[in-house]
Amino acid sequence: MLLLGIAFLAGCQGFSAGSASKSSQAPPVGSLSLANASLNFGSVVAGASKTLTVTATNSGSAAVTVNSATVSDSNFSVTAPSLPATIAAGQSASLSLVFSPNAVGSFNATVTITSNASDSTATISLSGTGI
Repeated sequence: MLLLGIAFLAGCQGFSAGSASKSSQAPPVGSLSLANASLNFGSVVAGASKTLTVTATNSGSAAVTVNSATVSDSNFSVTAPSLPATIAAGQSASLSLVFSPNAVGSFNATVTITSNASDSTATISLSGTGI
């Protein structure tokens, strides 16, 4: 009898008397991509400005909030949209970037965009010449 009880208990390994667990699914995630990895503003008269746009697309299954856009050189700026900004799943938004050279010469910068997307940092290289 003892042998039969031990055999029965050994056969029950891996079973639980608790309730069945629900399969855990990963939460929806947003994915942000930029249409351009770099932008060249060309030649712009010192003291004037030129605006270019780049499209940011959320190809994920959840909304993405763009928290900040930091530019490494003051001759360039991000003017739209106001941040933080939310891009719904499957939607796109335009980022407006401005080059306003304060002198004659070549200028380069990097825009670093941070968000809550799966790829939380995206960058764009910028270049332009003040004439």
